[in-house]
Amino acid sequence: MLFNLLFARCLVFVDDVQQALVWKDTVDACRKNGSRSKIVVTTSVRSVATACSSGSYVYRMQILSDADSESLFWRKVYGSETAHPPDALVTGSKSIFSKCGGLPRALTSVAKHLNMKGDTLESTHCIDVGQNLGKDYLLGTNNAESVFKEMRRALMHCYGSLPDYDHRSCMLYLGIFPKGHKIKSKSLVRRLVAEGLVVDEGCKCFEELIDRCIVEPVQICNNSVVAKRCQVHGVVLEYIVHKSVAKNVVTLIQGHEPVLKAASTQARVRRLSVQSSTKERFDELDEDKAALRSLTMFETEPTDLKMCKMLRILDLEGCHGLDQEGFLEGLSELLLLKYLNLRSTRINKLPTKIKKLQRLETLDIRDTDVKILPLDVIMLPKLAYLFGKFQLPEVPTEGKDADNLYEFLKKKSSLHTLAGFVTNKRRSPEHVVLIARNLKKIKVWCNDTPADDAGLFPDYTELASSSAAASDRPSKRKRNWFGKTHVVPDDYACPWSRAQECQSRSLDFIKLLKIRATPLDSVSIVSSGVCSDFLSSLEGGKRTISSIKLRGILNCLPDSNKLRELGRIKKLQLFSTGLTVKDLSALQVLLGLEYLKLVEHADRFCDSVFVVEKNGFQSLKSLCIDAPKVPEMQFKEGSMRSLTSLYLLCSNSQKPSGVIDGISHLAKLSEVILHSSMQRAWEAVANGHPNRPCVKRQPEPTANTQ
Repeated sequence: MLFNLLFARCLVFVDDVQQALVWKDTVDACRKNGSRSKIVVTTSVRSVATACSSGSYVYRMQILSDADSESLFWRKVYGSETAHPPDALVTGSKSIFSKCGGLPRALTSVAKHLNMKGDTLESTHCIDVGQNLGKDYLLGTNNAESVFKEMRRALMHCYGSLPDYDHRSCMLYLGIFPKGHKIKSKSLVRRLVAEGLVVDEGCKCFEELIDRCIVEPVQICNNSVVAKRCQVHGVVLEYIVHKSVAKNVVTLIQGHEPVLKAASTQARVRRLSVQSSTKERFDELDEDKAALRSLTMFETEPTDLKMCKMLRILDLEGCHGLDQEGFLEGLSELLLLKYLNLRSTRINKLPTKIKKLQRLETLDIRDTDVKILPLDVIMLPKLAYLFGKFQLPEVPTEGKDADNLYEFLKKKSSLHTLAGFVTNKRRSPEHVVLIARNLKKIKVWCNDTPADDAGLFPDYTELASSSAAASDRPSKRKRNWFGKTHVVPDDYACPWSRAQECQSRSLDFIKLLKIRATPLDSVSIVSSGVCSDFLSSLEGGKRTISSIKLRGILNCLPDSNKLRELGRIKKLQLFSTGLTVKDLSALQVLLGLEYLKLVEHADRFCDSVFVVEKNGFQSLKSLCIDAPKVPEMQFKEGSMRSLTSLYLLCSNSQKPSGVIDGISHLAKLSEVILHSSMQRAWEAVANGHPNRPCVKRQPEPTANTQ
């Protein structure tokens, strides 16, 4: 074969490549004959496709449409192009189409199985296959016909080829979620960590499942490096559910169907998922409640959980009935709880007893009516991830309580993510929470306008020194909350002490972000008044924040010299800034920027041209523009050398003629995402690129995408 490749022009197919090294010798041989030969590689691994393509075209297989699925299925069932199934069979086969989800191999396997019934085929046969596809046919527990052999082999390979226990545990854990559910990747990882199924929060298990196409990303408009939400394909989920049940990883209650649990009578229920059912069904597991480690409910009214003393994970997102008297107080008795999700529930207040949850690591109260966060929550020693939209609690500003709070935040707090809090003032004592030692990510809604910094933020170093000089009180050297060492009196213990000598007790949160002892990784600010101040306050060097999201008017961007200093910014998202594309093109001097998202809905945004000069945006990998129409764009040769993904999410875009100039200069472009309403002519623009990038349409918004 190598001889033919060396001296002849060949068309080579390499099927089902799982590692890029497998085809390396073939490629090297083809290069020696002047690249006259062509190689077609098939793989189910995204990273292998990228490695094999080396800038060539990558075609991503799509699932069949509903019409094509039905046509293929019935053609295989009857062995005829013209056969029309009776209405009873059409009705009975709905669950089959739902679970097969447009996969040709799954459809043909089921169709061949039904074909064996011949003239005796009835709707009950279709219903039986639809209900038991995972357990009896994909797992092969009933010695199903050989027509499912290839399906079983492919699914077993998906599971068996995973690198280690962590990856397989992550895959089986997906059986908790119902069909079509949009799984939040970061929440999933936090759950896995809380259960001890993976070692650390930074694990790559979920990314590996995406790479192997076991789960599919469903949210397109985002940083292409990390998929925020994914879902499991119907057939794969069927296999996962019954595999995880067989191994006693998950127990399921689905509607009024029988409980899916491990066959062994000795197996205790450890992880329970209740889907669209009733609290009475949950109460059927009365004897198993004491052993529960994880409880997840979907569209189900929860019941008394006082018997579930061993719970580590409690996910009640979207459930009703949590506002009934005594329910939340009862949750405070689950002392081993590490993960608590109350998102999209009707609760309006957290009980003070929540301070008993000393092991709690994650608390999610987004989309609830909780307006003010109790100080007891902030003081939880293990709490690392806090989500919601609430006002910070009032904090003590003097005395022992103030000292204890300051000491806790500086030395004991585990808070990593605070997303986020609402403030009506830039200056407030409550902002002291921002000095928490491990804090890396914050989100702030600020309703105030920028204030004059003069007298706004007292210099505590000078204040303490002058106080000591003017007093005979004994003093000693201390580290203040900036991390600086200075002389302070014994009773000067925290930032707001000796308030009578301060011009203000209030703490400006923008300056707090700037002078933290350890820099933040990510900041999100929603404000009509302070975004410009925040951006201008940034400084270069190692302390620069790497991810910034601003929603609000920007008077202008910092000058180019200042922007060049901000080389550590990797991800920048700007919403409703009021700037034009010409103004925003100044960002091309950000040397380290990898992801840029611009969302503007004012007509002024498109009044000028977005010009990218040579070497502009040299590290940018993904550019997203969300506007009423695509602005005029001009890419000079040598610009955006690293760009792989271009998102044009513009609903009212005109014809593409003359709008984008120099798209062929984007040497690494591999995918273009278009708004669902954009004209097909835009696809032709993308297809005209030398790389022939993959063109996708942004999906229409669906439920469970927030």
